[in-house]
Parts: sequence; structure tokens; C-alpha cells
Amino acid sequence: MPVARRGPAPYTGPMLHPPQIRAARALLNWSQRELAAAAGISEITVKKIELRGGGHSSTHDAIRQAFANAGVEFIFAGARSLDGGAGVRLAPSASGASAGSRPALRRKPTTVDRA
Repeated sequence: MPVARRGPAPYTGPMLHPPQIRAARALLNWSQRELAAAAGISEITVKKIELRGGGHSSTHDAIRQAFANAGVEFIFAGARSLDGGAGVRLAPSASGASAGSRPALRRKPTTVDRA
């Protein structure tokens, strides 16, 4: 007799690519430790996935959900984007969401040395 699953079905789409994960962290200015905490996984797991890819689909689900909660969308090859390539972007703010609900992006000022 099959056992009934609880909760939503796991994601069965494409696995995240290491550059996408690093780019998503950069968009949010998150460290590997911060991503691990948000996803409920170990920091070493984040390091391994960013270094060589792979990992369990449940781990990718947790990472994807952590980024989704922070307003990040992943774009996979063939998805509707400008050039059809894989990538990552910040999602448009949800209707009724305040600007303060998304983590602020911290940028370093750019200086140009014109000697």
C-alpha cells in the first residue's frame, strides 16, 4: 500500500546552476552562511553545490524557496527572457508589498581615477 505524501510535491524542474546560486546571493548581498540559514541547510552544503553543482533535489528546493522568499527568480535556458539563456533576476514586487519588504541592495560607490 503506497504511503501518502504530506505537503507540496517536490520541485522536479531543472537543477540550479552554481553560477545562478552565486549570482542570486550577490543580488541579495548574502554570504554562503546567510543562504544556508535561510534555506535550512548547512554552509558546507552551499559551498559544495556552488563549487561543483549536484546535490539532492530537496536541497535545491530549499535553496530555491529561500531565494523566492527574498524576491529572487531563476531563469532557465529556454525560459522567456531576452536571449533565452539561464540567469537570475529580482522579481517584481508583489502587489501590495512595500519596498521595505525586500532586502536592500548595498552597493559600493564607483570611483574613477582620471590622472
